[in-house]
Parts: sequence; structure tokens; C-alpha cells
Amino acid sequence: MTPRLLCHPATHALPDDLPDRVLALLRARRLLGEPLPLAGETRHLCGPALLEEITFLGCSPHIELDPPAGESLASAALAGRFCHWRLTPLYPEPRLRLDPQASPRCPACGTSHPSPTLDGTGRLHCPACGHDSPPEAWRWKQRGACARFFLELVGVHAGEAVPGEALLDGLAALTDSRWNFAYVRD
Repeated sequence: MTPRLLCHPATHALPDDLPDRVLALLRARRLLGEPLPLAGETRHLCGPALLEEITFLGCSPHIELDPPAGESLASAALAGRFCHWRLTPLYPEPRLRLDPQASPRCPACGTSHPSPTLDGTGRLHCPACGHDSPPEAWRWKQRGACARFFLELVGVHAGEAVPGEALLDGLAALTDSRWNFAYVRD
């Protein structure tokens, strides 16, 4: 499973050109390096300002910033063997992304559920109490997210790094709403 830090807007009302705006912001902040040619995906190596904009936590975090030698770039990127950026497309409907160990809690009764799914209206239903609510109301402990767009920092494990306030503020300016972050393994 590939670990990743997901940044995502809190709103689902997004401009159609959001992926292009995010790319422009990352370039302006010197967060993007060379593009990674993977079929159908927008990925980039990390730029020189990564360590200024992302805070790495712990005594001695181990983050690989360069692709490993002796392995194809595509397979190393897909497996998350080094830190790089991935931008998803702008999805027509919100998508729920969960870490396999996530057990979000119902906002009404507090019961945790290991495998919640969105219903046809984009809401989550609590099997314990019957409460229906938007995914944003559930308590995820940063192990899940529901959004129409994700900016991913691939190769980052849960709790290993957090996006800096300046980056989150820059992203928020693109959507007129705050951005959140979560950790998942896909």
C-alpha cells in the first residue's frame, strides 16, 4: 500500500480549472520539480522549497526525495518509494478516501465504523443509530477525506509530515474555503 498525505478543499463547489491553479501555485512556491511521466496522471518530483513548506515531524523522519536507483521510475512512483506530488483530476462527485485502518466515528452516537460508504446522496449512514450526515461531520482522526480533488504528497506516512500554514492558505485562496489534510494508504 502506498502512503500519502492528502490535501483537499473543504468545499465541493470548486472551479473547473482547479488542478491548473494548484499546479501554478505549486510552481510559484517552488514545490514542483520535474514532471514524472506516468500514463494518465499528473505527478512531479518535489521542488527545492519542499522542506520550507512541509513540516516533517519526529526525531529523525526518513523521507526519500530522490527516486531509488536500479528501479523503474514508474514502478517506484506507483509504490510510493520516494516523495513526490500527485494531483488527481477534478472529480464530478466527491470521493471518499480512507486509510484501511480508519474507523471514523458517527457525529451523533460516537460509534466507530471501519468501512463507511457514501450513499447515493453523498452522505454517510450510521448503522448503529441510523443518523445520516455529510462525511465532513464524521470524526476521521485524519485517516480519511471526502473531496472532489486531492493534492497528494506520495511517500509520506501518517503523522510524518504536515503541510505548512502558508501552503494551506495559498490553496484556500484558490477555492475561497479552507483546506484540510489526511493520511491514507491506497
